[in-house]
Amino acid sequence: MDTSRQVLDAVARALRLDAAAHRHALALAGYAPTGPAAPTAATTTAPAHQPVPHSDPTAPTAARDHQPLLDGWPTTPALLLSPAFDVLAWNQAYATLWPDPAATPEPRRNLLLLLAADPAHHRRLPDWRPLALDLYRHFRTRADLEPPGARAHEVTALLRAACPDLDAWWACRSVGDFTSRTLLLHPESGPPLRYEARLLLTPEPRGGAVLVHTPLARETGGTLPEE
Repeated sequence: MDTSRQVLDAVARALRLDAAAHRHALALAGYAPTGPAAPTAATTTAPAHQPVPHSDPTAPTAARDHQPLLDGWPTTPALLLSPAFDVLAWNQAYATLWPDPAATPEPRRNLLLLLAADPAHHRRLPDWRPLALDLYRHFRTRADLEPPGARAHEVTALLRAACPDLDAWWACRSVGDFTSRTLLLHPESGPPLRYEARLLLTPEPRGGAVLVHTPLARETGGTLPEE
């Protein structure tokens, strides 16, 4: 027997689900998309640093189309993510602040996997767990809707294998929209730097996002580390 939207809305109110969890429940029942897509400005085509093969055929084109946007932020680290949080493209500011994604083999070039399992990322962000958990909850709003064999399920399996100590995270059914947060990052040289991290949703690839690090130089007196 199908459950009506009105019943699901009533259950959501009774359980006091937040907006993200409510949308997720509706999406699982086939009543609504997982969330709104916020278009980015149109750009001209340019080569990406390292396009990643992806089950979504729009991903390589999205990487090329977003590269001028990313490169237009020379002091703002940013990267383009697929719905499964694979890293599709990035700018030089990101590769200078964080470990360069080009150094990671493509099958493991996934932001969740890097944040959870890569010691070099832990050195740049010692307090990495809150960011990783918030991003994983955002990831799960899409992952539950993917068919068996989709990249999102492969990523979950990689996370379980790489970080069995965090299995409670990977088994958790909690979902939530990512909200901006402040990060204190430790570059290879120089003092720690403070950034505001924010996800900007993209129309292509559908369900993808740009993760932007806005420098909070007024608070830290710092700038991006030199190459």
